[in-house]
Amino acid sequence: MGFGVVGIKTLFIDLPDFWFISSVASDVMKQMAKYPEKDKVRGLIKYDVDATLLVEMLYSLARSNMEVFLKKLTDGINIIRDGIFCK
Repeated sequence: MGFGVVGIKTLFIDLPDFWFISSVASDVMKQMAKYPEKDKVRGLIKYDVDATLLVEMLYSLARSNMEVFLKKLTDGINIIRDGIFCK
């Protein structure tokens, strides 16, 4: 079992979905990097790990339903952008 983009089998998904998740996580990392101050308040500063985990968890929860996955991913990025979890 790997972690993020390190292993063939990641925390929640197997190889067939791995490349898709990695590319989406890469885009999410770029989105998350735009909000460093809010992220630092929350302690979320490792964009590569946090973005990969976010994408993997949401993909797993969506059970390969692309419409549900994209909705959850959009909601997750909006939460990060809006700083809902900020103190």
